[in-house]
Amino acid sequence: MKKLFIDIDDVICENRILSVINEVTGKCYKEEDFSNYYMQEILTDDLLPFFHKKLFRTDIYKNCVFKEDSINVIKRLSKLFNIYLLTSAYVSGADGKAGRLYKDKYNFIVKHFSFLGEKKLVITYDKSIINGDILIDDRIDNLTDNFKTKLLFTCYSNKNISNDALKQKNIIRVNSWKEIENLLNSKCFVE
Repeated sequence: MKKLFIDIDDVICENRILSVINEVTGKCYKEEDFSNYYMQEILTDDLLPFFHKKLFRTDIYKNCVFKEDSINVIKRLSKLFNIYLLTSAYVSGADGKAGRLYKDKYNFIVKHFSFLGEKKLVITYDKSIINGDILIDDRIDNLTDNFKTKLLFTCYSNKNISNDALKQKNIIRVNSWKEIENLLNSKCFVE
């Protein structure tokens, strides 16, 4: 079976960083207000400690919102592919403080992806150390040549990347889990 690696944040579920930013600032930012991957960079220096404190004391995965069809499609694809959830627990500006996120992501996987097994979670800041057949991620920087097929899941931080730029890097843009399922069910992807 081919190895399929799938990112969690902004691919399987909505990014919960935004809700923490809104709580800390008292504003109602939306994803459309951001183009940079690290949303917290909008915060002033005086708000960053409050942001980090709130983020690391809250299980941001406890009430996460799943991307439409993500769990069901992953469940079906698990019959065709050897699936790993490949994620980072890095938070810009909070080096050494992300331990809670590791625990929360682990508990999230155990709760919602028991059909994969807890040994299918890979947490690393540097995804380029992993080799596999397929990677689905929302960050173009993570879609390296270590993967034969690279799928960019559309989100706020990559929506403005041109099709020409993706084509130069041999990356395929995907907009939904149904689209992913249709693409990966084609004969060229399944062994």
